Amino acid sequence: MVEATALAALVAAGVRHGLVPPPLPDRPAAPFEFSADRAARYIRRFAAAPRPPGSEAHEVTRRWLERVLGILRADTLTQVAVQPSPRVPKAAVVRNVTGRLRGTEGGPAVLLVAHYDGHAASPAAADDASGVAILVEVLRALRAGPSLRHDVIALFTDAEEEGMLGARAFAAAHPWRDEVGVVINVEARGAGGRSLMFETGVPNLATIAAYAGEVGAPTTSSLFYALYQLMPNDTDFTELRSLGVPGLNFAFIGDVAAYHTPLDGAGRVDLRSVQSQGDAVLELARHFALGGPPADTAGGGNAVFFSAPLVGVIWGPLDYTWPLTAAAALLLVLAIAFGVHRGRVRLTGVAAGATGTLVATGLAAAAAVGLRLGLGALLARQTDAGVLEHHPALVLAPLALGAAAALGLLRLARRWFAPEALAAGAALLWLAAAVAFAARLPAGSYVALVPVVAVALALLVHALLSDETGPPWARWVATLAVLPVLLPLFPLMVLGLGTGLVPTAAEAALTALVAWLLAPMVAALDLPRWWVTTAALLAGAVGCSAWAIRGAHYSSEWPRPENVSITREDSGAIRVERLPATNGGILRYRIVPPPGTRRLEFGLALPPRAARLAGLDLPLASTRGGPGWHYALVGPPADTGVVFEMTPDPAAAGLELVAHLPGLPRGTPRPAGTMPIGNGDETLLVHRLD
Repeated sequence: MVEATALAALVAAGVRHGLVPPPLPDRPAAPFEFSADRAARYIRRFAAAPRPPGSEAHEVTRRWLERVLGILRADTLTQVAVQPSPRVPKAAVVRNVTGRLRGTEGGPAVLLVAHYDGHAASPAAADDASGVAILVEVLRALRAGPSLRHDVIALFTDAEEEGMLGARAFAAAHPWRDEVGVVINVEARGAGGRSLMFETGVPNLATIAAYAGEVGAPTTSSLFYALYQLMPNDTDFTELRSLGVPGLNFAFIGDVAAYHTPLDGAGRVDLRSVQSQGDAVLELARHFALGGPPADTAGGGNAVFFSAPLVGVIWGPLDYTWPLTAAAALLLVLAIAFGVHRGRVRLTGVAAGATGTLVATGLAAAAAVGLRLGLGALLARQTDAGVLEHHPALVLAPLALGAAAALGLLRLARRWFAPEALAAGAALLWLAAAVAFAARLPAGSYVALVPVVAVALALLVHALLSDETGPPWARWVATLAVLPVLLPLFPLMVLGLGTGLVPTAAEAALTALVAWLLAPMVAALDLPRWWVTTAALLAGAVGCSAWAIRGAHYSSEWPRPENVSITREDSGAIRVERLPATNGGILRYRIVPPPGTRRLEFGLALPPRAARLAGLDLPLASTRGGPGWHYALVGPPADTGVVFEMTPDPAAAGLELVAHLPGLPRGTPRPAGTMPIGNGDETLLVHRLD
């Protein structure tokens, strides 16, 4: 029973490591150290109200940042530019605030980045007031510490939520852009959780070496980076990669239910997450400012890397992936052959292990999908039901299902085959996965290579022992190598990918795969009865599901997310003036919003052939209504309005201009028990353009 308790504790510690950030320090921070308490004061100031570009809160935040940079004796420069987006037909007047701490040798500079705008529907305390607060506190700590050799530039970007427009403007035309030697971006996609270093520049060998040596509580994986490149997500770091310098991208992604909603208030942000993220940024910024940026240049090497509890960051050159895969395959084959030679392993048992692992994996995935669909069906029948997404119980239920499927089938297979042979069969499947990773996703190859090597070593230890069972420590050889590496990935995978059918099925399947790898350990556990343990795991999955259903109800603390739009034709609210046409048949209109308007979105409902805003060519795209819908963000508009020029398609007639004014008309109540999401509520004002 001692071994069972120890294994359960190891599993719980691994899952907790992926979900819970390190505790806050138990002593006050020194002046040269990062303090989450000090950062929290800044977060409360920034997150007092939503601050989309052009809003009054947005302007107040900008002016405060300029004032604080002056107090910190930083050279301050505010970049103003009209920046279009290459992704969507949108443009913005951006105001990037930059502050520079001068070092004794000047450049190359360390560029610290966070965005000070937020979604219109949210106070944006985590995303990204926390990042802004972290940068301010890091600058204060750097100023209080030893003299810097290299400059540190803090870039507070504008209009990130509109398509990383501020970062794009910095990379395109900021006077300091050519002096940057390394970039550190700070983000959040939730209100808590561990700080993840999930993206780097390319190449990254020296960058990862610096991260591994300087960050005290690292959480990272080259698998995160490889998967992130396949997702449609972007941050300011995406635009700043065009600078061609090394970099690191940080974020915490726990409590993602608050993301881009009014729930993202200052009181919800987990200060443990702020502390761990701030510590990492300060440690790296000071390291690079004192010793220079990492020596990653074009044509250099990349790394495969991962962090493990109590170990830190394990890393090596990515070029070693295929040689290591071949070495792991050779080691596993030799271990199986030696086990057969010693009479400890039979090839029929190895084949049964591979087959049983496949069956257990499929059964676990199918059970997880069935449970998830059943929960959704139950929830749909409740009139006040909420959403299941991101409930913490949904991380635990697939773990229990995967363990139950694996345990039940292992019990049957153990009647005829040695557990070491079953583990060897499972390792062959992991070896096949390692080959696939090496071919298609080499940065994630360690996920499969570590289990293969661990099981091969365990087989060799078992075959070398004269006693058939061997001492108890021999059963832990694979367990102690596999679980610390793989278990923290499970909750991070669910947090990053959501709790839909695919992530839920993948988590249950991975649990079964890991359990069959550890067949000798599992077989040696002093469990009461196998069927009792299996039933208990199934009951645990049902209990977690009931917990998720119970917590998935909208309430006053959790209003229903719902946008409200009112469409009307109102020529009095926004004035549209026809101006004399220019040579070439370019039509010109002046759009004059109501007095005091801080933010205006507008577009054309029928396709023009080409359109220009303030002299900038805007890309044609279809994002609303019919083909060629255009809209542009202007914030804040000039008192005299905005001139919109277009060359219409000769075949198009009856063009409509649709103006978006965020917020409901005055006197219009928002439905009770609901909260805005995304860009908030809006009034659509339609104008016919002759």
